Amino acid sequence: EERKSTECGYRYIGQLDNGIHAIVTIDRCGGAAVFTRLLLVVLGHDTVWRDDGDVKVMCVDDERIFLKKVCEIPLGDRWSGKLKVDGNRIYVGKNKVSDSKLRQVQEGVCCGFSGWLDVNINVAELLPHGRMEIGETPFSFVEAPFVNPKLLEPLVNNVCPTGDRIIAIALETSQEANRFYGELTVRDWGVFPQVSCWECGSFNPLIFGYNFVGKTNEGIYILDTFECGGGTGVFGSVLFLVIEKERKVVVDLDNSRVVLGNERIVMRKVGEMFMGDRWKGTVHLEGSDLVFAIDPWWFGDPPRDEDADPDTYLVRYRVATDMIQSTMELAESPQLSGGS
Repeated sequence: EERKSTECGYRYIGQLDNGIHAIVTIDRCGGAAVFTRLLLVVLGHDTVWRDDGDVKVMCVDDERIFLKKVCEIPLGDRWSGKLKVDGNRIYVGKNKVSDSKLRQVQEGVCCGFSGWLDVNINVAELLPHGRMEIGETPFSFVEAPFVNPKLLEPLVNNVCPTGDRIIAIALETSQEANRFYGELTVRDWGVFPQVSCWECGSFNPLIFGYNFVGKTNEGIYILDTFECGGGTGVFGSVLFLVIEKERKVVVDLDNSRVVLGNERIVMRKVGEMFMGDRWKGTVHLEGSDLVFAIDPWWFGDPPRDEDADPDTYLVRYRVATDMIQSTMELAESPQLSGGS
């Protein structure tokens, strides 16, 4: 049977006066359907931790630019209406109504909305406004119900350990989402349990998991993660996270507006140390020092020295400073301007 290709893309609509950008996205999953959505996003920047190997400090090193989703509105299958931006409003034109279209409205696949949509939101209110303890959430890194390891997998860059891709994810709404499904396994592993998810692969199981290391005085959570993509490699990374509160956005189509809603919990990545394939060692937190106990004989070189001082193979990193986050205009981001 001939397989149809998958396709995703977007068309830029414009920028609202409040700095929010309107984009139409299309998604073809291999069948005849082409799903269309109105996506609202805002650009921003924050500072990121890097590994300064010379002085053994995890410190704020550079700014990173992020694209933050504000909300999305499903327009439906093969939607062909018009969209335009005026001030802080977006005009959603009428689409040709068919039996399929009406059925989608009834089933919630598309919104069935047409007219002006008010988006009077101060973008500064979209940013996190406070740190949280993991104990203030319904989930935990050390006891059930555990944070789903699959939520952390997109934050880690094991395959290409340079730069960041996805840096934040909503905790509560993603915890049991189909996209992050996997069989959960919990094992006794030192002070804290090892938590992992696995799914069937063509050769070996696909596995991603973590061990909780500790939390700094600034509220930075440190996790020792590992990933197997189905082959012989097992890639490790030390992940630095914060748990934050922010306002979610609600689409109120009955009143033709987009407004701020209740708070939601977000996990945000603030740094990572890539440990490589089949790294064998331990990591723990002593005050503000992240201590790595390295096994230099994992690959058989140099020869094992039974009389060596154990401290010879300890590496200490000082976990320094705090993280900030602020907004950024599109024109200040050369990577995303100029129609690229």
